[in-house]
Amino acid sequence: MIKDLHTVRASTIFVVFASAALLWSGPGHAQDGTSNTILFQTRVETPEGDPIPDGNYPVRFSIYATESDSTTLWSETQTLVEITDGLSNTILFGETPPPADLFDQWDSLWLEVAIDRDNDGFDPEDIFNPRTPLHAVPFALYAKDAGSLGGTPAGEYAKSADVTTELETLESSVTSAQDAQDAAIAMKADAAEVYTKAEIDSQQGLQDEAIDDKADAAAVEAALLSKADAATVQSEQDAQDTAIAGKADLSSVLQWQVVNTGGIVPAQRNFGYVISANLGVSVVLPLSNTLVAGDIIRVSGASLSGWQVNQNAGQRILSQSLPFPQIPATWNSAENTRIWSSVACSADGRSVVACDGGTPGPVVGSSDGGMFWSQYLFGGFWRSLAMSADGQTILVADDSPGVLYVSDDGGLNWLGRESSRKWSSVAVSADATHMVAAVTLGGYLYTSDDSGATWTQRESTRDWSSVSCSSDGSVMLASANPGQLYVSTDYGETWVARDTARQWRSVAMSADGSRMIAAAYGDWNYVSTNGGANWSPVYTTGNWACVASSSNGQILAAGLISGNIYVSTDGGAKWTAVADSRVWRSLAMSADGSRLFGAAENSTLYGATASVGTTGRVTSPGSGGGLRGSAYSAVELQYVGNDTFLPISSSGSIAAF
Repeated sequence: MIKDLHTVRASTIFVVFASAALLWSGPGHAQDGTSNTILFQTRVETPEGDPIPDGNYPVRFSIYATESDSTTLWSETQTLVEITDGLSNTILFGETPPPADLFDQWDSLWLEVAIDRDNDGFDPEDIFNPRTPLHAVPFALYAKDAGSLGGTPAGEYAKSADVTTELETLESSVTSAQDAQDAAIAMKADAAEVYTKAEIDSQQGLQDEAIDDKADAAAVEAALLSKADAATVQSEQDAQDTAIAGKADLSSVLQWQVVNTGGIVPAQRNFGYVISANLGVSVVLPLSNTLVAGDIIRVSGASLSGWQVNQNAGQRILSQSLPFPQIPATWNSAENTRIWSSVACSADGRSVVACDGGTPGPVVGSSDGGMFWSQYLFGGFWRSLAMSADGQTILVADDSPGVLYVSDDGGLNWLGRESSRKWSSVAVSADATHMVAAVTLGGYLYTSDDSGATWTQRESTRDWSSVSCSSDGSVMLASANPGQLYVSTDYGETWVARDTARQWRSVAMSADGSRMIAAAYGDWNYVSTNGGANWSPVYTTGNWACVASSSNGQILAAGLISGNIYVSTDGGAKWTAVADSRVWRSLAMSADGSRLFGAAENSTLYGATASVGTTGRVTSPGSGGGLRGSAYSAVELQYVGNDTFLPISSSGSIAAF
């Protein structure tokens, strides 16, 4: 167990306010439908990047006026805060409400977090520094002004219904006063016997006219004043109603956020996320208690790295409507029987290249998914090749020894690059800007950041057997046979040894470089879900020779020497045998995993295209479940209550886990 504060760090802290979080007016003053709590999410890791052990920890939250102030404005201790895989989600103010004027009195507020990891009380070393400033989301700032109009409290304005009542009361009073005055005048006229009836009538008429004029003038004046006041009040009331309606609409209108950097993104209700980052992005669904049925979360992939949606504790996604590639069952052979050594394909699987590694043979290519083939190069002992996402750039290695050859027009023209070496494996980024090549029998690794024009020697002399890279070329994986696996996260400048020494034959990875697979001869296949930091064996022992991966790392393929090809659609948990038993040397897979190609010795080339079906299942409940989307895929999730989300639309290859 971790003992000291300096061995723990909070790598990223997210503070998310509910839509009414800054409208706090003290206990009992919350408006209907608002929340007086704050959603707080954080991730806690060791300096090595590993999450702290899972468990329930006492956590103390405190708020101060400044970053270094010692006077506590509010504090709340939660005895059981669940931390799973370094992630925790909790609600502030749920147990201890803040002072009524906390958000009005102070211009800035700072949140301090302390985690009692030893369960022996909060010590100074349990406090995380620095403190986190609290910021309001745009909706909360806008909603804060809902209680006033023009700087005047809403309670100072009369409602239109109250104005109508006042007008009716005034009209009744005027009518009663008029009737009483008429009666008095009539009585006076009857009593004045000295006047003739005509005189009385004339006098009465004059008095009536005067009284009517006076009454009418008073009534008109009162009506005009009342009408003016009513119009003013009604105008203010209409403005207030419009503002309130506008604020209410903000909670249901979908807004979009473009994500340009990799990492964890805490999602908000009725938000869409466009993933344009070249590294992996994990969108964490909002907590269920912050959602109402009908809320929408959208994720759209705008890069080759793909994306991932993660759930919170208790949540699940009904994934039966999501399309995904089935395991390819029917294989078609093409081209001639040769000693095929390597095969590669474009992201859509329409462009395919393969090379003969026996006696001097050809490099061949197909632009229709492997139906018809044309010869591109001839006369080399071709060992390995790689292709860009669009199929236009091809990199081929000759191990006779020979040089590297590059074509940037789909195989029509070629240029020799680098020096004559015994090349064993090559890989290229999606746009072919970054390349990596390996030399066997005590050679080096070589990288290029200008599409193969120039190359830089990397790492040390080893018997390098295979290389792979992420779609942007920043993450690279290399294997030695015998030897360890080596990972670079800076385009090949520096490398870190991983796992243990084995007879590694082949490596592959997802588009973002977070998920990897490596084949060991006379051993297991091994997978990593954290960028190569840790590896786990999958399936069974065998003379594994080649592997391939879809862009999201969910669909994997592995081939045996003198055996079948095996395919997994769940990241390596379960495998199904496909194709016939052959001496498989190389595999290639389209980005969505629907197309798979195999190259074997003394055989023809083989290819299979999978149909698209539905999963018919539910994601794994809780934080361990979610969705993975391949390049340029998208999904729209609707919260339907009871911790459950339903995909109401999707596009591209999406896998549930």
